[in-house]
Amino acid sequence: MQWHPLPRLVVSLPAALWLFAFACDLIGLIDRENWIWPSIAFYALAAGTAAAIVALAFQFVSLRRVPKLAQQSARRQVTVNAIVLIAFALDIGVRLSDFFGITMPVAFSALGVALLVLAPRLGGDPPLARAMPGRGSLS
Repeated sequence: MQWHPLPRLVVSLPAALWLFAFACDLIGLIDRENWIWPSIAFYALAAGTAAAIVALAFQFVSLRRVPKLAQQSARRQVTVNAIVLIAFALDIGVRLSDFFGITMPVAFSALGVALLVLAPRLGGDPPLARAMPGRGSLS
């Protein structure tokens, strides 16, 4: 089996878009007169969530190819990634309902970024990347 960089890109892209959205949120809190920042943050958040759904699909497909020794760790990684995805999906829901104002979406983004930062600690070392031949394979 040949290693392809596409799954790594698909996993990295949502994190980059979500961090960019959080930065836009912080800029939007500082510069409240310019309404472009919350809009950019929303679209970056939506694009990151869409990319995360694709990444999660790649991870579910890759679960079948993970060696038996890493199955539990791989499932934990996919579960943690799904929880981070749900947190950002809730952030989109908060933004779509105009009930919460300006600061609540930023708080949800901060929660999602905190989960994103803690994800490697919660999920352990990424076994899906280690299980690929030629990249530190377990077998």
